[in-house]
Amino acid sequence: MNFYISALLSATILIAGIIGGVRFNRVHHTYYPLLYFFWFAGFNELLSTGLAINHVNTILNGNVYVLLESFLITWYFKKTGIFKKPVLFYCILTAFGVFWVLENFIFSTIHQMAIYYRIFYSFVIVLMSIHAINQLITTSRGLLLKNSSFLVCIGFIAFYTYKVIIEAFFLYGLSSIRFQIVVFDILVYINLVVNFIYALAALWMPKRQAFTLPS
Repeated sequence: MNFYISALLSATILIAGIIGGVRFNRVHHTYYPLLYFFWFAGFNELLSTGLAINHVNTILNGNVYVLLESFLITWYFKKTGIFKKPVLFYCILTAFGVFWVLENFIFSTIHQMAIYYRIFYSFVIVLMSIHAINQLITTSRGLLLKNSSFLVCIGFIAFYTYKVIIEAFFLYGLSSIRFQIVVFDILVYINLVVNFIYALAALWMPKRQAFTLPS
């Protein structure tokens, strides 16, 4: 796939970011970490594209991005209430931080792709998404397909499951260059679909409840 087409398709995350920005003051605070994730992802896509055009390696900003992404998404799940005990939330964040530091500064360098961390945090996000969907099925009263949390979790499961698979392929050298190109192209299209799911989720995020004084 042409580099510029790939970059353009990946930048569609900005649609969700723009919708979220327009609706920010009306959206329920539960979704704030998700909006921050949209904005940060969009910024990183633009940064990576600019660096690549100028022939600058994007591994460094990519490694920093995946750490902050995992923190923001976990924070979002905390806001949705999937962690019955706060200690689990802090344990996951600590595990992310320790794993990231070990791979990027102890066993490898931050200038090399942190593949193990990408597999680890993607797997954890999929598990949290499944748990959140199970919770929504038992508690939600409306149509799930118009529930922002449900849509986001479906997007997370689709994207990060595929990400775990392709990172495992690359890690164990089970793919030729031609196969890697095909796998990456599929990832771009999955990312495009997921970005539109995020945009719908941003559009349908529930409004915060208006504060009224007791009569």
